[in-house]
Amino acid sequence: MSESPSLNSTLSQYRNKFYSVYHTKIAPIFRSFEKKRRAKLSELIVIEVINISILTFLIYDFIQRNNNCNSSGIVTLEILLIIAGIILGIWLLFSYNSKFASELKHACMFDILKLFGDVHWHDKANLITDEEMDRSFLFATYNTREACDAFNGSFKGVDFKICETGMQHITGSGKNRRVVNVFKGVVINFKANKTIKNTTIIASKGDYQTKVRSKFAVLGILGYIAYYMLEDFLKHGFNITGLIIWLGIALCVIIGYFAVKLFTGKNQESLQEIKLEDPEFTKKYQAFSSDQIEGRYLITPAFMERFKNLQTAFGARKAKCSFYGDNLMFAIFTNKNLFEIGNLFHSLEDPKQMEVFFNELTSIFLLVDYFKLDEKTGI
Repeated sequence: MSESPSLNSTLSQYRNKFYSVYHTKIAPIFRSFEKKRRAKLSELIVIEVINISILTFLIYDFIQRNNNCNSSGIVTLEILLIIAGIILGIWLLFSYNSKFASELKHACMFDILKLFGDVHWHDKANLITDEEMDRSFLFATYNTREACDAFNGSFKGVDFKICETGMQHITGSGKNRRVVNVFKGVVINFKANKTIKNTTIIASKGDYQTKVRSKFAVLGILGYIAYYMLEDFLKHGFNITGLIIWLGIALCVIIGYFAVKLFTGKNQESLQEIKLEDPEFTKKYQAFSSDQIEGRYLITPAFMERFKNLQTAFGARKAKCSFYGDNLMFAIFTNKNLFEIGNLFHSLEDPKQMEVFFNELTSIFLLVDYFKLDEKTGI
């Protein structure tokens, strides 16, 4: 991210405060947790060694019995025990580390965030609601959402909410279970200091996923109804009562769809692509708006220049943003586990992980300066 002298000055101030808080308040807590970390790591190693020893014996015995081909029942049991042992070993690694990292955060996060002012941390909280996600038009339909770290507060008079989250759309069960990963990364929502009447979106090329696609979901549901209606008639024969029931179900789906369109108003408006003049920008990104005039007013050449650097700054695969209802939302795709201040497998005497956390959080706060969100006019 290309930084102005003002941004560099702000970053330098926070870095100085960070090291002051780290040495006076955080480092002593880390030293006490370092003893606990070593004890927990030793405990985990002992358990894993026992687990691996048992697995080694079971695998050896399985090979011997399999060669003899005379104990099929025992062999099957041993296979199940081997699989269970492997799963247990992996689960223990994640469980011990997750519990330790969570305890560390609860002990330190309050003091760390004090240097940023009005900032609050929440563990596994969906601070950005599903309604706000829906209104932003940034995400395809999802029915499962996992919450991780979340922050909210105010920076330079700009209210913000940050959610590290994952979204999936899961259908069916058993062999027919289908999981579509809709989003994984961090979502950042700022209150914009301007009135935004319509919805305007910038997205990486080919990543325009919005609720406008709900009509295809309706077609899919009607397809399922037609399939099961045909299957019912083939099994039980044609009858007028069954036909009326199935047609009634299809009619309810259609009426429900149009009722949603009628009562949700602008959220269901079609977004039209904005043709922008920056050829470098249009190679990577697309812009859409429900109002071409307002969309062009918001997506200025200066804003495009800042947005182009955003994806690189976070080392993200993709990034997109939405102006909606006096808000500006960023969705940054990343598989990294963000906002970690320490873990079970690295010494807490090394401040490297804390520096990573500092850089991640300040990168988000500096978006207020970088996109001039604290200014009452212009973006």
